[in-house]
Amino acid sequence: MPTVTVLYGTAYDGKNRELFTKCLEKIRCHEGDACLYLVRTDVRVRQLRDFTLQHLPGWFHFPIYTFPDFIKILYQRSSHSQRILTELEQKILLERLLIYREEQLGDQFYFRQFHEHPGIVGKLQDFLNGIRRVGLASPQDLETALKRITTQERGFFTELIELLTRYCAELAQNALSDESGIFLEMARRAVAGELNLHPLIRSPELLVLEGYYELTMPEQQILTALCAQFEQTFLTLDLPMNPYNMPEDPALPRAFHLMREFVQFLKQSGFSVREYAAPLEQSSEQVYIERSARFVHFFSLPPEKISVPSQHISVQSYQTRKHEVLEIAREIKRLRQSGEVCEFREIGVAFPLIETYMQLIREIFPLFDISFTMFQGYSLASAPLVVTVFNLFNIVLEDYSRAAIARFFASPLVAFKPIHANATSGADLPALALHAETYPQLDSLALQLGILNEKAEWEQKLRAYQTTLEASGANQPLPPVCSLLPATFDFLEFLAQFEQNDPAGPDRWFTLLEQSINRFQMLSAFLKEEQQAIRERDSAALRAFLKLLQTLRQQYASSSLHWTFRKFVETLRLAVQGESYYLPEILEDSVFVMGRLDTRQVEFRYLFFGGLVEKDFPGQGEPNIFLSDQETEVLGLATYKKAFEEAAYLFYLNVMNPAEHLYLSYPLQENDKDLLRSMYIEQIEKTLAVQSQAVIEENPLQQLQRLYTSSEVLQWIGAQLFQQHGHLNEFSGDQSPVSKRKNAEASSGIQQRASACFSVETGHLWLGERGVSTQYLPLSDQIQGDASMVSNITHALRFLRQTQGEDYVQHFLSGLRAQALRISDDLTEFDGMLRSDYMKQQLRFWYKRYVYAVSEFDLYFHCPMKYFFQRLLCLIPPPQIVRELFASDVGLLLHRIVARFYAGMANESAGKADLAFLQRKADKTKWIDEAQARMAEIAREELAAYEFSGTFWESFTHVLLAGLSSDSNQQGILAKFIQLEAQDPDKATPCYLEAHFGMSAVANPTQNAVEASEFCGYTLSDAPFSLKAQNRDGHEHTIRVRGKIDRIDVAFPSSANQAGQANVVIYDYKTGSLPSGQKLKEGRFLQLPIYILAAQELLGEAYNVIAGGYYQLQSPQEIGKKHLLGSKEYADQQYFKEMRTVFSTTEEYLAWLTLSARRAICIDQDLRQGYFHPTTFGETEAGCRYCDYQQICRVDHQRMSKFQASEPDMTYENLDTIP
Repeated sequence: MPTVTVLYGTAYDGKNRELFTKCLEKIRCHEGDACLYLVRTDVRVRQLRDFTLQHLPGWFHFPIYTFPDFIKILYQRSSHSQRILTELEQKILLERLLIYREEQLGDQFYFRQFHEHPGIVGKLQDFLNGIRRVGLASPQDLETALKRITTQERGFFTELIELLTRYCAELAQNALSDESGIFLEMARRAVAGELNLHPLIRSPELLVLEGYYELTMPEQQILTALCAQFEQTFLTLDLPMNPYNMPEDPALPRAFHLMREFVQFLKQSGFSVREYAAPLEQSSEQVYIERSARFVHFFSLPPEKISVPSQHISVQSYQTRKHEVLEIAREIKRLRQSGEVCEFREIGVAFPLIETYMQLIREIFPLFDISFTMFQGYSLASAPLVVTVFNLFNIVLEDYSRAAIARFFASPLVAFKPIHANATSGADLPALALHAETYPQLDSLALQLGILNEKAEWEQKLRAYQTTLEASGANQPLPPVCSLLPATFDFLEFLAQFEQNDPAGPDRWFTLLEQSINRFQMLSAFLKEEQQAIRERDSAALRAFLKLLQTLRQQYASSSLHWTFRKFVETLRLAVQGESYYLPEILEDSVFVMGRLDTRQVEFRYLFFGGLVEKDFPGQGEPNIFLSDQETEVLGLATYKKAFEEAAYLFYLNVMNPAEHLYLSYPLQENDKDLLRSMYIEQIEKTLAVQSQAVIEENPLQQLQRLYTSSEVLQWIGAQLFQQHGHLNEFSGDQSPVSKRKNAEASSGIQQRASACFSVETGHLWLGERGVSTQYLPLSDQIQGDASMVSNITHALRFLRQTQGEDYVQHFLSGLRAQALRISDDLTEFDGMLRSDYMKQQLRFWYKRYVYAVSEFDLYFHCPMKYFFQRLLCLIPPPQIVRELFASDVGLLLHRIVARFYAGMANESAGKADLAFLQRKADKTKWIDEAQARMAEIAREELAAYEFSGTFWESFTHVLLAGLSSDSNQQGILAKFIQLEAQDPDKATPCYLEAHFGMSAVANPTQNAVEASEFCGYTLSDAPFSLKAQNRDGHEHTIRVRGKIDRIDVAFPSSANQAGQANVVIYDYKTGSLPSGQKLKEGRFLQLPIYILAAQELLGEAYNVIAGGYYQLQSPQEIGKKHLLGSKEYADQQYFKEMRTVFSTTEEYLAWLTLSARRAICIDQDLRQGYFHPTTFGETEAGCRYCDYQQICRVDHQRMSKFQASEPDMTYENLDTIP
């Protein structure tokens, strides 16, 4: 009679260890085929298998799997199994079904934009897998479940049901199954009594299911059938209370809320339960007391309190994630060297989001000689081989541009040999291959011949060049570049195969790709790599890429699809995204580095649980783009609530995990942004009375001294010089180390730290001898004080000068000095400070006749270097694929709609408000009806210009248009705008729209072409506005400015006071977030005050511009007039609404305008002086994270924060000090 026992108790109390030992005893008695051990994670599988091999040498059969893997293997070995779709094959199948549906419905297809939004396919894949995993196997099941959510007809519900219908039909037609389908089929067999274990377990006696706390309905049915076939089954439950007597929610600790559904399954199944009691000899009394103390205090179940030994748990904060990993590595090394641990496998390291720490672990741990196993792969899309392949494709897609070809041949994996023997007819020069070392010669020739792009241009000009050389006769020696011409012509001929305009079958393109890999000798490049680590990594990427190509080829072999070359590249690029490749793992003795889900039941003596910041743990759930959280819960899918409950349970497991010491840690900052520590840190400090300790980060020189000896620093310098690796000016002192200690080849960890220890302010080493060199090498005091080391460096550089030449030494030392300047306390030419007199002369000449756009001042004020890239160098960011409206497009769209709304159809071009329409506002009810119809017509006309559709577009248009008609109870942005305008009590009403000045200056083609659209609206002035103010020298200076004011509201004087001035308030529409009101008053944003000054000057004396502010149009919740800056006396007269930003007196308001004008003049002064340094603001305030130029900007925020802003004498200028 089968018996099922649920062993419950606190986590890591020994129940899992005892049951595993019981299985091992059966194996020793040659009963291994009778046992099955199912665990929670792959990490636990590998740990137990490794443990088994250590204690049971020889041949034996002991199946240890995760529950899903065992069911998959059991299915595959059954007689009626079908081929299982891989994740990639499933994605391809779904994409094919979407294409078919799009062809069938055309523009009416709900998910029409899946081409431009590749993420839609992944979301649909997750949705289908999720519903099938919980038991919704058929379209009928899904339809019934969706009707429980709502009885209303919803477009995407219909599409989801149709997609599942076609998906199931494809699987049935081709005798295929997917991962979720395996569980559905095995659950069907379990219910029908057809589940057969004998292919894997000949004599099922003992089944152990370790640490599971949630099972879907199909998994529950399968487990019930398994238990019925084993003589004895144990389920271990890390629950410190009898599951049959679990208290209700108010009395149940949050860590165990996740258990409620699983406990309900146990009750329904009628399994017997028993509390586990550990034998006294199983663990030391000290460990037992310590773990009990952690549990008692943290989860507060029993009333008695036991003190927690302070040496068994610690909470530490670190400045950055890098600092955190560095200190974890240092502590692991201390534990090993002190003998507290004999093997690395006794130590575990876990992070809530392992992805944010993977690179740091791979770089820093080898530096401390720590072997580790990390069960996370590398991105296949970023593998050198894959990048090189797509660079090859881009040559054809970018029409053979010189830049594209240069990018391709920059790869060390590429070598293209010519077929012909000689460079020119009758010449004796041998033909050379094109590769990274030879291509620069060809690139120089192309530049000389004026070749830009197009294959025909390459062939024509190179042939003409070759003919000219042949005509010159044999007396003239041929240039070396002639040796590359045969390879170049063969290269262009080879690429012609990809230029086929007509679509071809997928097999043709895959064949050409494989031929390209061979023709460019990419495989040979792997074998030539001398460093084993790089060779193994590249080989792993190659295997994964070839396997991916084979999968794609098989999947599309039977299809009737035909692709253009561009479509093939897009398909391949989509397939590569999200794929990973893995390196051979080191399991002999290594630290396990895991994510938060991998630590379950994997016990350690010492556990480091880092990265405990609120945004990562418990973190924020990824929203379901199809359903709300309530609807998701009705379908039985995972919700954020469940994820939050799981995080609480995982923290409980990790707190109880280590037998001897638990290290909890968190970083304080990420870049310049402060991080909020996890709520669980707060809880554990409160309940366990553990004080958090802050660890101060060492500077790079201190880290260098602790990590390396002087000989190791010298070893790096020798490797750098003799092997001709990169120079110091290519590295930054705050980067992470990557190499092993005493590695003589490429110790980039020493590279980066050594570069930080050179200081321009300290002593110098004279390298010249007999007047040969006049170059200095800056050295820190620590290195300079070591006479032996200084001598060795000197000899190394002298030897290099003899072997490589003086130019090489000078180049190296120049780079070294440049790096020293980049980390110095002064701004230099390497920070964007243009020092030469010639450049200053050119800048003064340019800006003397320049007309500024108003937005330029804010751009320069927040980042002079970005201004330099964008406005002076005119660097255009790479074009983005238009998949949806960008934020700038949304802004332009809303600007046009609200401008046309008040201007009306008849006088739209004049830019004046429709006075009759405004007068009808007296009857608010009728005006709102008229305004909604008017707005709806304008908005639909504007939206019709965009060719978008699908889920995201539907959501956007709904937020925009909701409430403009009677069919919606919700209010969108435009309906809310109408309501606010109807209820607005301000005396000033819209008068001039899109009012621009100085826009005739845009006729200069060097100006920003995007601003050409600013010619519409009301013309304040054709000529630019002349802004006058004092510069830093106290002299009055004038600059010319152009711009466009979104809206000018005017309150004209009454008929009784015709001679009075009209009071004016200007508004700038903002569709994004607003700057803080305090920073506006401090003069950190200049656009609004300059608009006020320009309006006052250009409207004339009959008008008095009394205020300016923003009109936010971000969402139905964030909308309205905000941050009005003006005098309180006019706010009291209801010309505008009084806000916190209002000035107490008119004098303060005028002083603010004066301050802003002076700052604009000072910016002009800085521009003429050539000051284009990186931003002095933090990353968030400067917007660095979303900057188009972040790839080429070398900003060090910590260093730049030491400097004042571009106008230091005015940055903190008080308004009271302005005369």
